[in-house]
Amino acid sequence: MQVDRLDGGGGNLGATTPRQVRSVGCGTRGVGCVTRIVGFLVAVSGLNRIRTRTMFGILEVQDVVIGVLMIAGGIAAVFAGTRLSRFGRRHTTRLVKDAGALDPQSYILYLRPFDLDDELYRIKPVPALNPIRRMHTPYSRTFEEHMVWHLRLRLGPVVAVGRPDERLPLSGARRFYLPLDDWKPTVSNAIRKARLVVLATGTGEGTLWEFTEVVRLMPPERLLVTVFTDEPEYDRFRSAAEAAFAARAAGLQGEEARRLTAFRWPAYPPLKKPDAITRVVGARGYIVFGPDWTPEFVRVDPTAVRALTLAGRNHAMMRRQVNPLMRRIKRGLAQAPAPGVTAPAPPPHAPDVAPGGAE
Repeated sequence: MQVDRLDGGGGNLGATTPRQVRSVGCGTRGVGCVTRIVGFLVAVSGLNRIRTRTMFGILEVQDVVIGVLMIAGGIAAVFAGTRLSRFGRRHTTRLVKDAGALDPQSYILYLRPFDLDDELYRIKPVPALNPIRRMHTPYSRTFEEHMVWHLRLRLGPVVAVGRPDERLPLSGARRFYLPLDDWKPTVSNAIRKARLVVLATGTGEGTLWEFTEVVRLMPPERLLVTVFTDEPEYDRFRSAAEAAFAARAAGLQGEEARRLTAFRWPAYPPLKKPDAITRVVGARGYIVFGPDWTPEFVRVDPTAVRALTLAGRNHAMMRRQVNPLMRRIKRGLAQAPAPGVTAPAPPPHAPDVAPGGAE
């Protein structure tokens, strides 16, 4: 059956229901945890074997070979245990059986192109520097789990639309599944009832429709746009979104049409030190909006902080760039219009917005 997928792609998809087996998930998670612990102990034992025999001057070739094999085997066991734990959590993650039964203003709705799921699933977030917090952070946590954990801690629980062709849901946001032939009313209702909508950029037809629907229905304080792409890809999204907004506005009237027509996207801000060699894992930046829909692109900029290690740099970016943004969003949610109150449209034909705010 040909369907219009939320990420804009088309495919011959049938209705699928995730086949979770909780006993399999619990068992796999337990095996993964034990495998990681044993692998770590084996690797440490191999290192100690080489170091101890070197200190006493009795190191032989066979000791080096055995020690190296123990280290390599231990590291392989740690990675295998990590994959087992991730797979087990997919069997035990909770689902939303009925999206219509969700209480208004009780959840954050996370919408994204489905292709992004595979990309984020492969990303390992940087572990916490605090040893106490690290004990409560699974080593096998994916980037989505990391992001959802921070959102839930600061703003509330997170739900997302499940991929229609997936056999198992990814761990992170709680998934709900849509009818393949008439998904838009369910998503529109979920958007209307959400406390906050977190949207990832993408050029698919379904993703662009979600952007127009959020701007049509929600006050600006209740929208957070996450940018995972580089500048050229963001510019392609920006052009596609502007065309989608204009096309959608042509079929509307009144305040909704004016809001979509006047909406403008900010430019992609440069790094503080453009010539520096950088590596950003996950989100490249976030776009938030003022009460009059004035956008601001908050760049995740590793060149704007100093640290001796990659972990230290990432935590400095979280502390100085992301955490203030989350506090700003929390204040905006407290001041946002009540559900059902129409937010004002932005000024007509607003000029292009410079990085960091309006000109």
